[in-house]
Amino acid sequence: MLEAFITNLGRYNEGYLDGAYLKLPAEKEDVQALLKKIHVDGIRYEEIFITDYETDVPGLYDCLGEYDSIDELNHSL
Repeated sequence: MLEAFITNLGRYNEGYLDGAYLKLPAEKEDVQALLKKIHVDGIRYEEIFITDYETDVPGLYDCLGEYDSIDELNHSL
């Protein structure tokens, strides 16, 4: 099990925490819905970062970073 808290980087830099957990692996539609929910529209806000992970796999948390790609994480599982 792996869940990542995806955060809108632009909004974060403006002082707001727009983010949500995404359970991985996820369908493309689920990723797009999450990005819409946190206002990453590809126009005004394009960048995300990952501010938390939840996993039951020992040692995995230490291998994950803030700027990991959702696509790469999704395809690795």
